[in-house]
Amino acid sequence: MRRRTGRLFFRVFFTVLGIAVLIVLCELAFLFSSIMKMEKGWVDFIARDYVQSLIAGLENEGSLTDDAVYEAISAASDDSISGLLINTFADGSHYMYGNLPESSDAGSDKFFTEIIDTGWHSFSKSNPVYVISAERQDDGSFSYMLTVLGTGNGGRASVTYRVPSFVDENDIAATVFIDRDGEPVISLDLLIFDMYSFGPTSFVLDTILLTTLWLIPLSLIIAAIASFVFSRRTANSVDDILSALRRMAEGDFDVRIKKQKTYELNEIGKSIVELSLRLEKNRRSRDEWIRSIAHDLNTPLTSINMIIQAIQDGVYKADSSTIASLKKEVDTLTDRVSSVKYYVSLLNYEGDLNREMLSASQCISCVTAHFQCPERFFIEAHDDEKLCVDYSLFSHALDEVVKNALEYGDREEKIRIKAEDNTVTVISRGLLEYSDSINIFEPWARGDKSRHDGGSGLGLPIAGQITALHGGSASIRQEGDYVVVTLSFGPSA
Repeated sequence: MRRRTGRLFFRVFFTVLGIAVLIVLCELAFLFSSIMKMEKGWVDFIARDYVQSLIAGLENEGSLTDDAVYEAISAASDDSISGLLINTFADGSHYMYGNLPESSDAGSDKFFTEIIDTGWHSFSKSNPVYVISAERQDDGSFSYMLTVLGTGNGGRASVTYRVPSFVDENDIAATVFIDRDGEPVISLDLLIFDMYSFGPTSFVLDTILLTTLWLIPLSLIIAAIASFVFSRRTANSVDDILSALRRMAEGDFDVRIKKQKTYELNEIGKSIVELSLRLEKNRRSRDEWIRSIAHDLNTPLTSINMIIQAIQDGVYKADSSTIASLKKEVDTLTDRVSSVKYYVSLLNYEGDLNREMLSASQCISCVTAHFQCPERFFIEAHDDEKLCVDYSLFSHALDEVVKNALEYGDREEKIRIKAEDNTVTVISRGLLEYSDSINIFEPWARGDKSRHDGGSGLGLPIAGQITALHGGSASIRQEGDYVVVTLSFGPSA
């Protein structure tokens, strides 16, 4: 059991671990793809958000005075903006609001500082460029319209910058122009924290990544615990099932399997118990079969031996009468052996049935015509009723049932034979005398009364096997004073 538990543990452990690792890898792949997508659109997102806030601030100020513009500029600058390079077109002044991305932190205080530097340098760069156009209305207020330059080039336009020496090319992420009545008033070069330097975003990303990485050892622990519990429980269940199977293999069919904790193993346990009951029943049936065949075949042999011994002792003469008695017993033995061989051939039947659409009344009449008492049969079948059967097999099955009815039924009343829906029913007055535990269609499982009479005991089993070959079934039941045998030959073609 310990080895089985170990094998189950490692099998389940690596399965659960593999699934967990696969999920973690999928989460990491999704996380990194999302981060890359977010990083690609980070600047555009921050810049557009700043522009929208700036327009809202200008609208709230209601004027385009210098103080109103600077107030709107500072109000729109949230923690994602590290600083601004401000250029006024009226007097050519340059101001710095905040700091460079690499030298400042999100949330730090920002101030307007005039830039006095002689080490200016120029470069060209493709950046998002936004133009806020202010148009004066009749009442003196302004209306604002936003234009994005370079929309045909991914929302970017080539801009030539002239900046102080301490500003690097990579520091400027976007540019905003504010026009008043068609004249440029001020330009803003946005200095934006990258996604990893921006504190809140960096914290979120680090937390997500750290949480995802922690899932790996957590997955190991969960997989180990789950595997241990499942393997122990499953190993116990498997041991119970294997023990029951070993006992059945040794011939002990009295097995019981306790209720399992998993649905699948519980169903397997139930199936094994059902199988053991069937095997026990089959064993009893087999023993009965052996006893019956020994008795049924030994009876005529005993009669033959007795007659031969009587001839040897001089009790009987070897005349025609004695030979006729021997011939009768030999015929009985031959008939029973032939029945056994025919039943075995049906059990091992190979090939297709030669099924035909035949007249039901004609088929039944041909079978009953072989008997010497046609007046005992009453056939109930419409003229257009058809049977889809292999006639040679059908006639043998019906012949066996009719012989059984003639032998054990009331000789004073007719035997009714009905045909309908590819089914033939034989009804005779009589009484079934057999135990409910006996399947009358099993070989030699004859009723109590018939055990004292002759016959191979294979008549009804042969009929049942023939109906099974047709895809149908056979049944026998007591209805009042009558015994009803039904032979269903499956669906009609």
